[in-house]
Amino acid sequence: MTQGDRSLNLNDVWMKVSEGIGNIYRIQEMSPAAYMDLYSHVYNYCTNTASQGSSPKATIKPGQKPGGNNRQNIHDGANIVGGELYNKLKNYLKAYLEKICEKGLDLEGEGVLRFYTTNWEHYRFSSKVTNGFCHYLNRHWVRREYDSGRRDVYEIFTMAMEIWQLVFFQPLNRQVTLACLQLIKAERQNEVINTRLISGVIQSYVELGFTENSSVPSSSSSHQITSPTLAVYKDYFEMPFLQDTEQFYRLEAATFLVHNSVTEYLKKVAQRLDEEVHRVQSYLHPSTLAALIKKVEEVLIRDQLEAIYAEAKALLHAEKHSDLALLFKLVSRVPNATVELKKIVEEHVRQMGIDAIERASGSALNDPKLYVETILEIHTKFFKLVQDAFSSEQGFTAALDKACGKFINNNAVTAAAGNTTKSPELLARYCDALLRKGSKAVEETDLEEKFNQIMVVFNYVEDKDVFQKFYGKMLAKRLVGQLSASDDYEESMISKLKQACGFEYTSKLQRMFQDIGVSKNLIDQYRTYCEKNRLDDIVDFSVMVLSSNSWPFSAPPNFVLPIELKRTFESFTKFYTQQHNGRKLTWLHQHSKGDVQTLYTKPKYILHVSTYQMVVLLLFNKLSSWTVEQMQDETQIKVDLFLQVLCGLLKSKLITCSEINDDELDEDLKETDIKMNYNIQISDDFKSKKIKINLNVPLKSVEQKDIEGLHRTIDEDRKMVIQAAIDPKTYIEAIIEIYVRFFKVVKEAFDCEHGYMTALDRACGKFINDNAIVKEAQKSAKSAELLARYCDLILRKGNKIELGDIEEKINEIMIVFNYIQDKDIFQKFYGRLLAKRLVEQLSVSDDCEESLITKLRATCGFEYASKLQRMFQDIRLSTSLIKEYKTIKECKTIEEYKTNGEVDFSVMVLTSNSWPFTTPPIFNLPTELKPALDDFGAFYSKKFSGRQLKCLFQYSKGELQTLYTKPKYILQVSTYQMAVLLLFNEFENMTVQKMLDTTQITPESFAQVLVGLLKSKVLTCAEINPDTLNENLDESGIRPNSIIEISQNFRSNKIKINLIKPIGTSVQNPVDTKSIYKSIIEDRKIVIQAAIVRIMKARKQLKHTLLVQEVIQQLNSRFKPEIPMIKQCIDLLIEKEYLERNQKERDLFHYLA
Repeated sequence: MTQGDRSLNLNDVWMKVSEGIGNIYRIQEMSPAAYMDLYSHVYNYCTNTASQGSSPKATIKPGQKPGGNNRQNIHDGANIVGGELYNKLKNYLKAYLEKICEKGLDLEGEGVLRFYTTNWEHYRFSSKVTNGFCHYLNRHWVRREYDSGRRDVYEIFTMAMEIWQLVFFQPLNRQVTLACLQLIKAERQNEVINTRLISGVIQSYVELGFTENSSVPSSSSSHQITSPTLAVYKDYFEMPFLQDTEQFYRLEAATFLVHNSVTEYLKKVAQRLDEEVHRVQSYLHPSTLAALIKKVEEVLIRDQLEAIYAEAKALLHAEKHSDLALLFKLVSRVPNATVELKKIVEEHVRQMGIDAIERASGSALNDPKLYVETILEIHTKFFKLVQDAFSSEQGFTAALDKACGKFINNNAVTAAAGNTTKSPELLARYCDALLRKGSKAVEETDLEEKFNQIMVVFNYVEDKDVFQKFYGKMLAKRLVGQLSASDDYEESMISKLKQACGFEYTSKLQRMFQDIGVSKNLIDQYRTYCEKNRLDDIVDFSVMVLSSNSWPFSAPPNFVLPIELKRTFESFTKFYTQQHNGRKLTWLHQHSKGDVQTLYTKPKYILHVSTYQMVVLLLFNKLSSWTVEQMQDETQIKVDLFLQVLCGLLKSKLITCSEINDDELDEDLKETDIKMNYNIQISDDFKSKKIKINLNVPLKSVEQKDIEGLHRTIDEDRKMVIQAAIDPKTYIEAIIEIYVRFFKVVKEAFDCEHGYMTALDRACGKFINDNAIVKEAQKSAKSAELLARYCDLILRKGNKIELGDIEEKINEIMIVFNYIQDKDIFQKFYGRLLAKRLVEQLSVSDDCEESLITKLRATCGFEYASKLQRMFQDIRLSTSLIKEYKTIKECKTIEEYKTNGEVDFSVMVLTSNSWPFTTPPIFNLPTELKPALDDFGAFYSKKFSGRQLKCLFQYSKGELQTLYTKPKYILQVSTYQMAVLLLFNEFENMTVQKMLDTTQITPESFAQVLVGLLKSKVLTCAEINPDTLNENLDESGIRPNSIIEISQNFRSNKIKINLIKPIGTSVQNPVDTKSIYKSIIEDRKIVIQAAIVRIMKARKQLKHTLLVQEVIQQLNSRFKPEIPMIKQCIDLLIEKEYLERNQKERDLFHYLA
């Protein structure tokens, strides 16, 4: 075919196609036959034109259908033509749209929207139809061109959209978008608008967005060349829409707040948010919803938070729960905005609690019921607030808890009492009032509900140990005095306390109940014993046997038991001793009571009295009159207690005193008014309206002493707890005990379900890293330090633990270790303690040491345990090294060393980077030691060329023999002590200054060494008084010109004497806590800087907040980096020119290669 023929054919085809396209875009009716003719024209042009050329025509074999598998012959043979037709279509659409577009350039408002949407709908529909009859062109020619690398061809519909975008959209989009925004603004101002116009525009903007697919498999012609995107919609509508929204609502917020309250404003905000959601659902694209709502929240809520917070305070005071609920609902939409709201609620609840207790403080100090019920009233009120207004959201519940904890533990009542322990004391007294016989609360209300309320207050009380002490004391009095309203109620309350604080907290309380039950059985057995042994001459009595460790009672001072009671007490003691051999009874007479009958009166009264009152009254069975002094001598009751008992009996008028008139007896009589020479008689004419009279009234001074004693025991108990916690063994084993107990609960009750295990892990992590001991030490890393020290106790010789049990201990150590935050601090302490054990050969077993190090490596990686493992390698290498050295020297015994004039010595060669030791200051080595060390140095240098040895004399020790004494003593000494003593092989005496100059030991260390040797009396100084040597001698007592001599008459009971004592400096002590913590801070800075460099090297640039987050995330497994330290390290790296700040964005950092 010639070029002319092809042009003629194309012109014929285009004439027919263009006529059809004209009809389609004019939206004229088209029959199916006409549509198929258009499809055939395009198909024939694409195939027949190509068949007349040089390429063979594609054939269809019998049985095959056109468009089947033989399709690839056309596709792959590059026989399809269509470029000219494609271009003509493209040019036609451009010309068509340009002509229409001119008509709309001057339109505005709804006019331009109608023009745009009407033409869009027609054009879109027509382009779909055109795309349909050009299907063959799309499928073959367009696909082939695209696969061959062309990126300026698309399917016909997409090409049509591209032309619309260039010819129609670009000139009109500003007018169209502005018109849409004007309509939306009108709708926001409550005008009715035609939303279909906006909807049509939005549909157009969405469909105009497309992008080329990145991967195009050429074998699959069904793969789409382009994919839809929202780029056009986002850039040309959404962005200006959001800007317009911000301006509209910013103006509305400012205007509305001037004329309306904040509460009304919040209602308006809620309404606006609902409207915007409806707007998106009605005619905007769904993807706009999130951005739109965020923008509205920022303008209407976030930017008005200051006013909203102020309103929250007012609503809290006004107790408007529904308005608060709306406020919370809106504020919670803004990230982190509820943080301040929680603080406002917390402060309000705290202040309300403080005010309520202050109003009641005058009476509440001594009225437990008023105090506790005031607290409960506040809690109930604000618990309902949190439920109603804040939907019991966890953060607000926590705010309520914090506020209650603050005002319950620190208020006007605790201030008046002078201590924070008043709240638990009053709560315990409130419990006592409820659980005691005769309590109106028992008759009027449900006690179980009261117990639940008590537990609410109890959970907020900080000093739960104080509550435990007071509650236990009062429970004991109720049980002993048989004053409990109900055993069931008592057990219910103890059960709730056990549930809140664990078994140990209530164990003593439960044992009290057990003792009461056992005592009932015991007294039945005693009565049987009395009947069996015919003990008729004893008084009727009941006894309670209480285990000494469970009850808060102490043994009273001794006094003389009346003969009327003595036989009864002796018979019971004998019975009990037979029943329980080896146990000892201590009678608690101060808590005993009984009944005495007055046989001398008519009627005969029954007096209910304490044991002390009984003892005094029974004296009058012997004599009718006694002096006070005689009575005290006879009973042997302590004077102050006796006078209180006597004063009470005189006031009851059961006994009389002629020296005291009746007016004094009524009110004013005090113990101090009773003189020892006063005469006391029984009152023969005693009268009372009651037959049974209770004289057993608690003595106020005794009660006050009980309270004071209770506070003293609480303080002592706390000191013991803190002191015990300083002991690593007590501290770590307490942690392990708690873990084991609750792990058992999770295992048995919840079958180790993941959620409960996670909760257990989180709880253990919190209390191990933040507890009373950590706070007392003011170091968050105290747990890590104590764990390292505990490891030292377990792995050190003399620990009294079987080797087989140590492995189990190590597993327990790893449980605690996994919860420790500051693992780098554990590493430091453990490394130093391990070094000391290895150097001093104090390890219980190398296998145990290596087992723990292996577990540490498995948990924290090779790098964490690498130094620890290298320590072991150094010890093993040193053993083989000294063996090789001695083999070379051919001297293996001490006798052989003596023959050769050498000292016997062993050495450990430690790599400098692995051990936590520092090189000591240089000093003059004694001539006796120098040859041996020089010889070993030469041997080592020959074996390891280029390595340098530095002697750590501060960790070295040896033995010297005193050849001048009989017997000859062996002195175990440090190297410094050895250097000082060996001076006396040359000199009989030396001044202190000369000794210091000769040895060149640092003055501080030398003074300590010399004082130790003088105190041991190996050396003497004529200028020092022998008495001073015993205790008071210190470094300041030695003068430079003092003369020191060897003690010729030195004597000791031991032949081998250890004189080594640690020098009180950080150089000598390898586990100096302050120096370790200081070095840890420096190490952390290096680690943080390394982490920053790694992160920045990978990221190249990063914002400050993200950099800090990544540093914390990377290092969290070793320790929790503090943000101020991270900032400091960033500044250091900027100074070192590893990083630089962006000049425009100061929080953006760039990495400098």
